[in-house]
Amino acid sequence: MPEYLEIARMRSHNFSQRSIARSLALSRNTVSEVFTVMDQNHLDYDRMLQMTPQQILELFSSRKPAPILYAQPDYKELVKQLAQPGMTMRVLWEEYTDQCILNHEVPYKHTQFEEHLSKYLHENNYSEVITHKAGERCELDWVGTRPQWINPETGEIERGWIFVGVLPFSDFGYAEATEDMKQNSWIYCCEHMYQYFQGVPPLTSIDNLKTGVISHPLGDEAVLNKSFVSMADYYHTSIFAGNVRSPHSKPTIENFVKIIETSVMTKMRNSQFFSVDE
Repeated sequence: MPEYLEIARMRSHNFSQRSIARSLALSRNTVSEVFTVMDQNHLDYDRMLQMTPQQILELFSSRKPAPILYAQPDYKELVKQLAQPGMTMRVLWEEYTDQCILNHEVPYKHTQFEEHLSKYLHENNYSEVITHKAGERCELDWVGTRPQWINPETGEIERGWIFVGVLPFSDFGYAEATEDMKQNSWIYCCEHMYQYFQGVPPLTSIDNLKTGVISHPLGDEAVLNKSFVSMADYYHTSIFAGNVRSPHSKPTIENFVKIIETSVMTKMRNSQFFSVDE
């Protein structure tokens, strides 16, 4: 319960509402409401001293304003909208506010709206929506476990590599075996991946792979392979190279690599192949 007498006493000494709120750890609105009731009843500190505690409590409680009923957003629908590329919480709040005005309802303030939406995301395990947008980017890497096949002409065992790409929002991934890690193989795999995804995300994220990054000086932007950049320009996607000190900063692609190693490569270990295509 607010300290009505103390508020009145400080007011009698010409303290501002802000100073009183800060000193008594109250909201400024609460102090303002007390001032309003005092003015409406022509009360000052001396007159309030003559009242009983019960009289003071009844006086201020009876004048307590009704709580504001804010229009409740459709959080489930907001989550779907937030997953769209380029969408932000602020845009959603502006649209929500416009709708409230049309319906003659009271909208949440911007900070309240984001606080409630963030709480909903956290409670419903939608936290990834904030960092990953549908179709916004893909992550690329090579798998550490290498595939192998028998050269039918020489009988020798040859070893290749596996290219992987994944869309972080949906965990939808693509994998392809190659004979080498050369630039041409890398670019062809990217093209095949885009065809498999039936689209090209605006952002392509890679680690500091030699096939994509020539060098990455500390504190500077990565120097990308020109052929890779030309391919990205052609497909209208931007390349982002991960931090050289954080090679495992993309958990989605790392998880997908583990899936390929444990669910695919281990089951193929006793099979014989005679080409990379097989």
